[in-house]
Amino acid sequence: MTPLLIYSTQNGFNDSSSDDMRYGDLTDSCLQNHFNLRDVSTVVNPYSMELLPAFSHPHNRFYYPTTGKRISKHECIKLMFDDLRRLTLPFSFWGPNTDIIKQMITHLQTAQGRSFSNVSLNSAFNHQIISDNSPNSSLKRIKEILDKNIDYEKKYLPIEALPQITLNIKGGILPKFTRAEDNFNGLGLAVHDMYSMEITIDEIDINQSEYRCLIRYKAQDHFGLDQNDIKDWKFQQFYFFKTWFVLQRSQNYGFKPFFTNIETYIKIKGKRNA
Repeated sequence: MTPLLIYSTQNGFNDSSSDDMRYGDLTDSCLQNHFNLRDVSTVVNPYSMELLPAFSHPHNRFYYPTTGKRISKHECIKLMFDDLRRLTLPFSFWGPNTDIIKQMITHLQTAQGRSFSNVSLNSAFNHQIISDNSPNSSLKRIKEILDKNIDYEKKYLPIEALPQITLNIKGGILPKFTRAEDNFNGLGLAVHDMYSMEITIDEIDINQSEYRCLIRYKAQDHFGLDQNDIKDWKFQQFYFFKTWFVLQRSQNYGFKPFFTNIETYIKIKGKRNA
């Protein structure tokens, strides 16, 4: 059968026009003066490309400003990305998916903007959907309308039911990695919210007593930071986000953000007069 689209976000896929997909567009002066990004890294000054000597970090209780050793741009980039991976620890220290964010940082470093996908991330997305037992679960809301509208005599789903499914999904909450555990399992840092999403019914099989459906969730997020992100005090207090923003947006570095593609299939079933 041709997949039946039952939900799509207003934001489309592969939208490179949003601010979080910009790179290499800000000067050092703008980063330091407009965004107050002077104290950016724990290991190196990204503007002068000098190592930060012992006690030269402003947050050190024995702070004493000194000039560090000048290093090459290549060395500076390597140190900043190595530190970025290390700085994921407070956000990614529990569960089976803690390594995904490190893989995504390496992808930012090496892939030059190519899209990213990951089997473990797809699996985590699947688990997030099927484990949501709240009344706002998108999967529950899909099943709710299917249960009421499947025609067992004619063995089909009336086309009039599709707008009802769409409205019911809109009344709920789309799957995203914003749960409490996502603050420390790495998924909130790797993806958090979804920029765009489509939900389709890819297969439906109906007999006299039950139906079986295959639901496809296709989602996409942007692995990039926009200006509003870095202006937020919650982002400003973490070196992780400040280092990332400079690596992405500085004219001296300009590492390309990328699309994170996520996809999963979920089977649901229901019984007549259930």
